[in-house]
Amino acid sequence: FPVTIPQLENVRIFPNPAHERIYFSRPLEYCRIYSISGLEILSVVGKISELEIHGIPNGLYIIESNLGREKLIVAHP
Repeated sequence: FPVTIPQLENVRIFPNPAHERIYFSRPLEYCRIYSISGLEILSVVGKISELEIHGIPNGLYIIESNLGREKLIVAHP
C-alpha cells in the first residue's frame, strides 16, 4: 500500500533533484536526511538554510525537520 509523506509546511527545497547543495526557502531548526530504507544519513541542528549533499550517493531520500518531511532526489552528474 502507498506511504504518505507529509510535506514541509511553508518551506520549499530547491533544487530537487539536487547534486551538490540544497537550499530551504526559510531556515529550519534541525534537519535529518534518511535513506528510503530508514537509515539516517545526515543530521544537523541549528538555523539551517542550506546543506551540502555532495557526499550523499544518488537515490531517493526523506528530509525530516521541525516543519515536517519532504522527499529529496540526489542525482550526481
